[in-house]
Amino acid sequence: MEIVEAIRARKSIRAFKRDPIKKEIVREILEIATRAPSGTNTQPWEFFVLAGEVLRKVKQANVEHLRSGTPPYPEISFATSNPDTVYQNRWTSLDLVDTPKS
Repeated sequence: MEIVEAIRARKSIRAFKRDPIKKEIVREILEIATRAPSGTNTQPWEFFVLAGEVLRKVKQANVEHLRSGTPPYPEISFATSNPDTVYQNRWTSLDLVDTPKS
């Protein structure tokens, strides 16, 4: 696949199936991911693959943490953390929603 074709074919998925992914596919994705470029060749990534009971416990802990009212503490600050950003305005703008005009 050419790079331009890959860029044009990309899409964002925000709804996922519950079907388990075969271990071979996960291994292949991780092997490819280790070849991704990194700033100044630091290769800072770490991968954690969870499934079964461990995944269920992590999900439950995340839900409990969220419901406790404790603010999140991400390692990376995203534009969504500041509601006054132009991006937040774009994401929440009704002009982007396909609604009939009256």
